[in-house]
Amino acid sequence: MAQKPFILIIAQPGYLRDSLQVLLAALPGDHPVIVARDGLVQTLSAMSGHPVLLLVVLGPSGPGLEVKAVVAQIKARWPQMRLVVLVDNEQQRQAVTLAGADRVWFKGALAAQMLVEIEALLNGQD
Repeated sequence: MAQKPFILIIAQPGYLRDSLQVLLAALPGDHPVIVARDGLVQTLSAMSGHPVLLLVVLGPSGPGLEVKAVVAQIKARWPQMRLVVLVDNEQQRQAVTLAGADRVWFKGALAAQMLVEIEALLNGQD
């Protein structure tokens, strides 16, 4: 039996993660939202399937080169998966963008705009 497509959030526990979970659960369609604390590649590798959308919230100390390598690895291994990343600073934004993330926002981006763009990504309307 095929696994139902799902959305995965990887973020530290807190208000932001909880808010993102509620926001993504409100999307039209039937995509369960799963939450993981951290360990991007390890979390994905341990799953029997892969999410249709991965939303990663980077910590404030995430170095650009490390982030770039992880994002590039994720995009190479799961090219159809949509990757959205929330960042703290310009260095992270540049690194993640260059590595191929589908959307990159600074923390504090407007939820309504994020929802519209994430829905478009899921519907193949880049």
